[in-house]
Amino acid sequence: MRLAESRGALRRNLGGAVTDWTDEILDGAIARAVEDLDRLYPQEKMAGGTLVFTITGEDWNTPSTAGTSVTLANTRIRPDSENVTSLTGTITYTKDTDYTMDYAAGTITTIVGGAMPTSQAVRIDYKLLEVYISISAYTDLIRVVRVEYPGGEIPAEFQSFYTWGDYIVITSKGRETQQRIGENDNAWVYYHAKHTVPLISADGSWKPHLDEVVIKGAESYGLMTKALELRHNSNNRLTSALTALGQLAAIGTEIDTALSNANSQASSSVSDMDDIDGYISDMLSSLAAVSGYLASAGSALADAVSQAETVEADITAIDSPLTSAAARLAAGTSIIDNAEVLLGNMETFVSTGQAPLSSANADLLTALGLLQDSMDKLPTIESARLSAVTDLDKAYLRVGQANDKTLTNVDMKLLAMNSDLSDLITGVGDELTLAGAELITGVAKIDRVNTGELVSDMYRRYADTFITAGRLRYDEHLTYLARIDRVLAQGTGMVAEAAELRGQADSYLNAGTLVLSQINALLGQIRGYQDNIAQYISVGQARINSGQVVATGASVSASLAGRSIEQGNGYVAIARVRLDAAEEDVKLVDAHLSSADAYVAMANAKIAEANAFRTPIDSVLERVTRKMEVARIYQQESDRRIQELTLKQQEADRYMALAVQESELGDKFEERGVLTKGEFMDILTDRAQVRSDTSLSATRAQAPS
Repeated sequence: MRLAESRGALRRNLGGAVTDWTDEILDGAIARAVEDLDRLYPQEKMAGGTLVFTITGEDWNTPSTAGTSVTLANTRIRPDSENVTSLTGTITYTKDTDYTMDYAAGTITTIVGGAMPTSQAVRIDYKLLEVYISISAYTDLIRVVRVEYPGGEIPAEFQSFYTWGDYIVITSKGRETQQRIGENDNAWVYYHAKHTVPLISADGSWKPHLDEVVIKGAESYGLMTKALELRHNSNNRLTSALTALGQLAAIGTEIDTALSNANSQASSSVSDMDDIDGYISDMLSSLAAVSGYLASAGSALADAVSQAETVEADITAIDSPLTSAAARLAAGTSIIDNAEVLLGNMETFVSTGQAPLSSANADLLTALGLLQDSMDKLPTIESARLSAVTDLDKAYLRVGQANDKTLTNVDMKLLAMNSDLSDLITGVGDELTLAGAELITGVAKIDRVNTGELVSDMYRRYADTFITAGRLRYDEHLTYLARIDRVLAQGTGMVAEAAELRGQADSYLNAGTLVLSQINALLGQIRGYQDNIAQYISVGQARINSGQVVATGASVSASLAGRSIEQGNGYVAIARVRLDAAEEDVKLVDAHLSSADAYVAMANAKIAEANAFRTPIDSVLERVTRKMEVARIYQQESDRRIQELTLKQQEADRYMALAVQESELGDKFEERGVLTKGEFMDILTDRAQVRSDTSLSATRAQAPS
């Protein structure tokens, strides 16, 4: 049966698809079946020939360096049988003088200082030891069964022998002890030889009746080869599963890094919120100072109003003495008219004095009107002040609420998220430890992939346990990440609410600033009125002085009007005293207004100082927002890595499932192969026994120990 027929018969016996049984598997199975055939039912061959022990004219080259050995064409040379000469035969070399011999190994060594030249062709004749028969030409030899010597004799004589290396050693001849074999005698060797496997163009070396036996053996080896292939594939699957599981640790490390980075960002955000706490505390301190300054400004304005009322009373009191003075001057004028002769020029002086006094009176009335207008504006200023205080209190409240939202709630949420992240990192570390333990257990099981009878069940239980543990850890990852999402969302909402409250506080601060600007404008108007009052008082004073001069002139000119003039001077003096008091009160009003202006300026400075804190607060809030976004990016990276972890877990699950399937299938093939091989060996052993029973026993001796 040739190779193609053998393959076809095997595929029919094995079943399944043609592609399941490659030519490589089938040819290997046939070769292994033939090896069993060689052991139990080898070929029986005989070889023989003429024995030659005398070697003549073997040329060899001496080495380039004396003292170096050269290997001859044969081994087991009869000692002292050699003759070494030059090629021409004119020079004969002497043993142990020119060379030495190793007869067993068949080597010759030149002696340093001997007569043999270096790198020269020389010739040697020798005899082989006449008890050795070479079997090196029998390349298919398994064992020598018999040696017939001399060959071809009737009856045949089989000699005792043993084999050593590539030689048969004849130990005796018939009943005689060991002796030399004759030159040119024949010797026949009976031996067991290896079978040749079938080829595309040639049959196997066995008889046709053994074809089915060989196919049976090849079938068993094909099944076991397939079982080994499946187990090898299963082992590769397990290796791939281990690779995937090994990658889980690296992915877990990346998840740990991402979560640590998220935790770092969250911790940094908590520190930033502490900075905001400091800024807001400073802002609240400044706003509190603004409230105090505005209260002081309001008190100064109230004092200015009260003092202005005193000025009004003083100016009103001036009117009565001036009226009396005018009456007395009028009486003096009548006296002067009656004493026209004595005081002819007094009228002119009186008229001259009357005009300044009237102008002073009119100017004082104008100043009184301006003062009244200022007093009318004071309630508006007070209302504006109170509105500004209210707006600043609202701003203070809103900043406090923003501080509470930003520092308390967000801080608590960030601390909660920090705790969750720490729990998650600790959980990941524990999971990596569990994964390492499971990998060590998996390696131990894989080391036992080809031992034991419950390998398949062990793989199945290992895969189920690992899959369940992996899924539980994955669910725990998702729970932690959901908690982190909620904390991040709440933190973002708190930051947004704090930003909204801070915006309301800004609007109230702007409103307070606008009211303070209006107060400054009203104070400017009051200061303008104050300047006008001072101007009118100055003009009235000048005119009173003019009237006094005129009155004095009239007194000099008309002594008869002296009494009236003196009385007018008295009233003028009273008016002067009250005018001086009014001037002092105006100075006090100016001082109170200046104090209020200073307090308003200090309030504006504190408001500007409070507004200055908005820039670092905005900067820190922006930085916190960026860090929260970075933390979310790290969270997304962690999510992506966990998805990758899940895919790797699923990949490992697939490899484990395939490994179990292939291992179970390999078990089935192995079981069938073992059964088939048992049948094959039973048949082959039976055939070998039959042949052994019909053959003669070998005559041979054991090799000496």
